[in-house]
Amino acid sequence: MTSFEVMSGTQLSAIAPDKETAKVEGMRLICDLALGSGMVGFVDGSNKGTGCGCAWIAYVGLVEVRGGSCGLPAEWDIDSCELFAILSLLRDILGLSPRFVTMFTDSQTAIRMIRGASSSDTTSGIWEAFTPLLSRIDSVDFC
Repeated sequence: MTSFEVMSGTQLSAIAPDKETAKVEGMRLICDLALGSGMVGFVDGSNKGTGCGCAWIAYVGLVEVRGGSCGLPAEWDIDSCELFAILSLLRDILGLSPRFVTMFTDSQTAIRMIRGASSSDTTSGIWEAFTPLLSRIDSVDFC
């Protein structure tokens, strides 16, 4: 597992360097989490010729606790759609006061963008968007 700390001390982790390893590790992790009390989220962004959008869903054990989807501006690239899906899930679950979240995404680029965000980043707005949310969660694992 690769760990890195960003934004107000929240611990972020990525369990796999590529999608194939993530599938295997992810299935193992899903089984472990389904038996535990951690929160698990799944996110996806989409940029197809017909339009852009994203969706997210969160579970505690096997119970769905939050979820949603939305359309996004047609000019957004896939990375922006993926980041918005992650941001939407985090916003949606804060009312549940999760301490530990495992989030499944198929976007290594989005994870790298979040990991690389800093307070000196004035172009993307990632720091400003994610800092208030991540500061209220102890640990976020990205898979």
